[in-house]
Amino acid sequence: MKYIIAISVVCLIFGLALRLITETRREVREVFREAFQSPEVQAQLSEEEQQSMSEGNLDGLGTELPALLVMRIQRCDLLKNFWFIWIPLTLGLGLAIINFWPMTSGELSGDPSPANSTSTSMKQDG
Repeated sequence: MKYIIAISVVCLIFGLALRLITETRREVREVFREAFQSPEVQAQLSEEEQQSMSEGNLDGLGTELPALLVMRIQRCDLLKNFWFIWIPLTLGLGLAIINFWPMTSGELSGDPSPANSTSTSMKQDG
């Protein structure tokens, strides 16, 4: 049971990090597309810029993002740039859950449970 909980916690953390990164990327593209949908802005863009924007390349288009979205982008950058820190820490958390999770007597290898110890002693006597 403790292994399932540890694996679930690690997968949940990895899944949340991945979702944060993908949702932030999607929202940034959405903000850029909304900013450049007006005909006035489309007229100012060159054909090359319009083509790169339609392909999903949003580099160098020169617009500002909302402050909350900028903060999310910074968090995503931290996750991507420091993966070598948070992935081992998350795996360490899973191992800590496995090692320090309280075990029941049935989970101990080689130790009979209290119910089985009385029945085996009766069989040996009789």
